Amino acid sequence: MRIGVSWDLAELHDDTPAAWKRAVSEAVSADGLGYDSVWITESREPGGCPAPAVMLTWLARQTRNVLLREVRGVCVANPVRIAEEVAVLDVFCRGRAGLAFASAGGQGVPVQRVHETHDFVTCAWAADEMRYSGEHVRFPLHTPDDTEVGASTPGPGRDYLPQWEWGP
Repeated sequence: MRIGVSWDLAELHDDTPAAWKRAVSEAVSADGLGYDSVWITESREPGGCPAPAVMLTWLARQTRNVLLREVRGVCVANPVRIAEEVAVLDVFCRGRAGLAFASAGGQGVPVQRVHETHDFVTCAWAADEMRYSGEHVRFPLHTPDDTEVGASTPGPGRDYLPQWEWGP
């Protein structure tokens, strides 16, 4: 059996700096006690953690074994940003990073949006060059409307340019 601990820091209704310090201290203790994972939930409520990857990157230096997981929403952050942040966290924690998405109902978004974000992030981690076309997620933004749904790679005619090379 695996046991982890999690925090939605906005629910602690505590002084923000004190709550965050307590969560870090508890995470370090959990690592020493043999817990499997620590989870930080993204929240933009007062006292919440709007950037769990940043907090977990700090915890990567404080812990050795515990898995560092974050729970993200799909409403605010761009899926590209989510993929990048978790990838950087994974480098800093030597492969202990993980990601979960909050439920669609809890966020008030269509289930398909959560599924597309998950699909995009996992495809972005696996490919050097890719594009994604979905109802809710499109990358790069200039991906044609008639592109097949889901992830694809550039065609042999090189009709693809990375987002940053597209220009203004």
